[in-house]
Amino acid sequence: MKKALLILFAAIILGGAQIVNAQVDGPYDKDPTTTGQSVTLGVNKSKKLFDRTLTVKVLAVVEDSRCPKDVNCIQAGNAKVRVSVRKGTDSSRIVDLDLNGGTSVTFENYKITLSALTPYPETAAPIKRNKYIATLNVSPATS
Repeated sequence: MKKALLILFAAIILGGAQIVNAQVDGPYDKDPTTTGQSVTLGVNKSKKLFDRTLTVKVLAVVEDSRCPKDVNCIQAGNAKVRVSVRKGTDSSRIVDLDLNGGTSVTFENYKITLSALTPYPETAAPIKRNKYIATLNVSPATS
């Protein structure tokens, strides 16, 4: 009985190690400094990217005219997010990114795009400023 429990315990430990290795090898096998990074931030939240050389911070949602999901609209509307970007200890640059315009900004050889903004508006529930979450795609700019 003890031998069977010991074999079962060893199998669980070894099997768990293989699962951990599979998880580590999967999403981290690409170099994010060459492929880009996606970051999700709330208002007044920041994140350091690319080996901590670039800092992005969502300052505010300056526009959210997206058509509420419980309404039929003629136009989809737009959302605009104000972002601060800084490389190293240099002074920051403030940029506005449009969601529906597909606009991007190039800053110090990095391309920054707003790819999503949640939650989506509803007519019955205005969105509080601190509830917005912006998803930014940041990648090395191509020459």
